[in-house]
Amino acid sequence: IYGAYFGAIHRMHRGRIAEAFELLDQSETVARHIDDPLQRFRAILFHGLCRLWTWQPREAMRGWSQGIRELGLTPGGLQHRMLSWCSGLAAVQLADLDLARHHLESGPRILLEGQIAFYAGQWEGAAEILTRGAERMRQAGARALLCEFLFWLSRVMRERGQHLDAEALLNEGWEIARSADAQLLTMHFLPELASLQVAMGRADAALPLLERCRDIIAGGEEWFGLTGLLARAEGEFAASQGDLEAAMNHLSRSEEIFRTYSLPWELAGTLESWAKAAYAKGDQQIANDKKAAALAIYRSREAGQPWIDSRAATRDHVCGARGSGPPRNIFRKQGEYWAISFGDAEFNLKDSKGLHYIAHLLRNSGQQVSSVDLAALTNPHAPEIAIRAPLSMSQVPIPARIWATLEKFSTRTPRCNTNTGSRTCEKRSNAGSARTIPAQWKKPAPSSTRY
Repeated sequence: IYGAYFGAIHRMHRGRIAEAFELLDQSETVARHIDDPLQRFRAILFHGLCRLWTWQPREAMRGWSQGIRELGLTPGGLQHRMLSWCSGLAAVQLADLDLARHHLESGPRILLEGQIAFYAGQWEGAAEILTRGAERMRQAGARALLCEFLFWLSRVMRERGQHLDAEALLNEGWEIARSADAQLLTMHFLPELASLQVAMGRADAALPLLERCRDIIAGGEEWFGLTGLLARAEGEFAASQGDLEAAMNHLSRSEEIFRTYSLPWELAGTLESWAKAAYAKGDQQIANDKKAAALAIYRSREAGQPWIDSRAATRDHVCGARGSGPPRNIFRKQGEYWAISFGDAEFNLKDSKGLHYIAHLLRNSGQQVSSVDLAALTNPHAPEIAIRAPLSMSQVPIPARIWATLEKFSTRTPRCNTNTGSRTCEKRSNAGSARTIPAQWKKPAPSSTRY
């Protein structure tokens, strides 16, 4: 019986899903027949984990709760704590954060604590927790557990706007999956990586990742809730290629899957992708409805305020611009982040001095600007200078870090959802193209000036 559990896990990772569940069912039947409580506990534990890995949290939690009752497990005991902690992981996927917190004390804290912090909007804390857990798994050589941390940490990084860090984490997980020929891990990492590549304007790099997932699906196995991740990534890719009808079909399928398997967070993400595709198609009402539905999920499930603020601001920007006019160009301070959009590019950046400089230049477009004035923006104790040599905007030396930010306006920079707040600075561009860098922003010669 004990060997059957590990045989089931091996088959699960290799993509032989039906065989894995059949083995688990048989082992649980035998354990009941011989009336062995320990073997029954193991069967219940592993069966639920396989459900959770294929994104069936409702079924996983139901099995664990039933197992606690049938086995008469005492609260505080090791077996009760293990099933309770696993139920906490399922509660996160079910978007029940209060229940997840209730189970937090029952078992190993790091992964569950990081997931709760993530959806509570404590992104910096979540990054710290999950990074610590990932490093422990690396040192222990526990590659399967490492992949759990890599997956969730990549989501935190993407939400914070650190797309390159998220990409590196997903690539690390994909390399582990590829080296082990683990289709289960592949179906976790590749849809996420493909979605990120599309968001970063690298649709060509997303295509082979999606093709690999299609090959796995063609094997005929049932992948349950995981297929919703792939359908969403397929929809985002189709939208990036201008095939909006195909995009809608994929996103509709993703929505259906996430509703079937009770995955509210994933459903909200699909609705956001749908809103973006509908907006590109010109279906303003659908875009508005989908954004509103996503925002309602975050509010009803008591997601952290940063989730709600960022989605509310994005809704105002993406769905509030009705009519035939061009979308608004925005440079807005949102709490600890700046929401920036220009043409079809939309992204957020963590607050820094350079962004205050850019905001000042935008507010004073066409006017003479002094570098001392810029320095005083973030340093109230900057010395007063009686006579300042006025500089035009084109004469202001721009450090490489600020220049890199300016260049984002002229490229298809990915959108990342982060904090929002109140202070606003907007500027409409008459340049006519998001890919044209205004003349006054042309890259200056290297300068030693530092702000």
